[in-house]
Amino acid sequence: MQSAERIVWLRDSFAVLQVPEAVEILRLAGLTPKRELASEDAPHVAAIIVGLGKFGVEDARPFPILLTVARFGAGADNVDAKALWAARRIRVSSTIDLATRDVAEFALGSIIMALRGAARDAKALGGNPQTWRVIDRTPALCDATVGIIGAGNIGIETARIVAQLASKVLVWNRSDKPLELSGFPEGRIERVSSTSEMARRADVVSLHLALGEETRGLIGKTFFDEVRRAGRSIALVNTARGEIVDETELLVALNDGVVHDAAIDVWSAEGVRSSEIVSTLRAHPRVMATSHIGSHTDGVLTRYAMQCVRNVVALVEGRSDDIARYVVRAD
Repeated sequence: MQSAERIVWLRDSFAVLQVPEAVEILRLAGLTPKRELASEDAPHVAAIIVGLGKFGVEDARPFPILLTVARFGAGADNVDAKALWAARRIRVSSTIDLATRDVAEFALGSIIMALRGAARDAKALGGNPQTWRVIDRTPALCDATVGIIGAGNIGIETARIVAQLASKVLVWNRSDKPLELSGFPEGRIERVSSTSEMARRADVVSLHLALGEETRGLIGKTFFDEVRRAGRSIALVNTARGEIVDETELLVALNDGVVHDAAIDVWSAEGVRSSEIVSTLRAHPRVMATSHIGSHTDGVLTRYAMQCVRNVVALVEGRSDDIARYVVRAD
């Protein structure tokens, strides 16, 4: 190996290799992508691309010339951007806002399936012995009130799609900033002031929040107790981040029927990791469990791969301003 070679280690995200144009961008910049590192490679790693695995200062320690960690995905909550910047001036990027429509479409399907109790029916029909039609009658989407918690790009796009079909769409956002609600059918969209109001009014709630200290466990005992006090039962959809839901409290709510069905695409433990509560929820008869596939489309693969390598090249070359919207804030 020539001493001038610079390596991009694909630590736990290899999808870049499926897009030849992305690989070519790295090659032209003098960067070599590698899935596996030999012992002599560490001093030459200039960038690391990560998927769902956590990455912090200790993970960066073996790589003396590491300049950037690129998240192949919309969020970077699994990468300690603040600590990496403070300790080593390592920049972190993500491929935010490139899967908005894809995730919104998946959320729509999940909303319908959870609202109608499809998971219970499918698991009963595939059981031994098979049981025919175990579900209760629930509202059709055209008669339902859909709650959207989180009004970022994906949340608003989901609301926009759902509003064409649902009786009413309620939107709650953490901030008080004005929302762009033009183009919605008249009278079908309403901003609510609290998640408690959402719990009392929505037939199905879909989560679209970024993960942070203020949102971790936001949908938990307080939220489910509000549904209980109202004497109601709701459906729940999560295509955002697993930790936004207190999974232990969700299990209680599923078992007592406060949540009659859930469609969960994201978990507190993902990939090869799992936990007792995650395993229990995935097997629960009222849960339609999927493996973080909301953005798992051909189009997103290409968009993520191309932007991910552009982020890597720009940050390795010291051109952070060129991809500023994709750089994770570290202050």
